[in-house]
Amino acid sequence: MRTGYHYTSISNWERIKKEGLQPYEIQKQSITEAQGYVVYAIWVWLHQPKDLAHIGNIIYQMAMKNTTQAVLLKVQYNKSDVLSVDGREVKLLHDGTIGNLTYHENVVARLVLSNIPPKDIELIGQFDLLNAWQTINVFKEQYEGVKNGI
Repeated sequence: MRTGYHYTSISNWERIKKEGLQPYEIQKQSITEAQGYVVYAIWVWLHQPKDLAHIGNIIYQMAMKNTTQAVLLKVQYNKSDVLSVDGREVKLLHDGTIGNLTYHENVVARLVLSNIPPKDIELIGQFDLLNAWQTINVFKEQYEGVKNGI
């Protein structure tokens, strides 16, 4: 078994806990053109994104899925389930951008063509933008209170 990482919305996570990760249409023109057909797969990062790459992935998920909550999953999958051409695994090099900000370059991903069952999925991060802002405001209010002797 191989290990990879997958970001998604909290609402998708609720379904994934019961049904597992199921292949979905990969909407990347270069992949469709290279394969000659629409690919249904699960986008899996080879390595756990860190720092700006991690933050960019969270923001991307929130923007694309119109939510303030996202999750990071650690997944186990079989080598035989990875998209391959002529027996060689397709290695995707991805550049992540939001507007003019590049949050990662040439990051390696794989496309897993089969369902990943719930037993092979672990929640390793949950992110809530709205709650983060509320927490920041609470700390700000506490700081202002301390600063003003309240």
